[in-house]
Amino acid sequence: MNLEQSLTKRGIKVTLHKVEFTTNYTRAFLKIENSNEPHSNLVNFVLEPVAMQGKKQLRYISRFKKDFPQDGFSEINFSPIPPGVEEEGVAVFHPVGFTPDSPRTVILRFDSTVSPFIFEVPLEEGVQVRPKVEEDSTIKVVEVGQTRIAGGVLITLHKVEFAEEYTAVFLILENKNGEHSDIFFDETECRAIQQNKQFWRTFEGPKYRQIKVSIPGGIKEEGVVKFEAIDYNKGKIRFEFPVITNIQDRKRYRFIFNVSIPRTNS
Repeated sequence: MNLEQSLTKRGIKVTLHKVEFTTNYTRAFLKIENSNEPHSNLVNFVLEPVAMQGKKQLRYISRFKKDFPQDGFSEINFSPIPPGVEEEGVAVFHPVGFTPDSPRTVILRFDSTVSPFIFEVPLEEGVQVRPKVEEDSTIKVVEVGQTRIAGGVLITLHKVEFAEEYTAVFLILENKNGEHSDIFFDETECRAIQQNKQFWRTFEGPKYRQIKVSIPGGIKEEGVVKFEAIDYNKGKIRFEFPVITNIQDRKRYRFIFNVSIPRTNS
């Protein structure tokens, strides 16, 4: 359902482009814009988004959950949003009810440090629920949850997704240095090693959110690095992610994650 509803409060504009209803999720397509002056405070969306249908809360589905749809749309980044920055993506919830006695309105609420942004979405008679799409059985996901810290930079590797054409690594980078201490994520030098074989980046597969090259102090950046397809059945993989913390001194840290592949019964 196309909506194009916008709310603006204290220089923060949130636009709800559309809401998609399926039998296994409800997905809101959003854009957040911070149009305040350059030295204004960052904006945080401090709680998980909330969706309500009558008295029923539709639980939020983050991208780290297996129910999150893997069709190329990235979860919107609710991390601190600096002035002049736009964020675009989706917020995913459990499915709405479409029985005859189900409430015909869904409330979407996004709480920020500025103000809550609340949208009312009518479930019109013409809305058709999209059928559930079967998951691709060739995709395997390994939950990792490892964190590395160096040079005031924190990197968390949440999960690794294995497919026939690519391997996707889901990361969060957090620059815990001062306000004017940008760090630089060198994606071109990221690599994966399995046994005696090296794997480089690829553009194959879904168009996931990429990690920005420059990350200011105090900012958390989330995204995905995709590598050439790695064999799920050949054991441990070493992932390396280089970060430059001072562009003048070129101080470089290499964040290393060793990921073990769980054994299967097959």
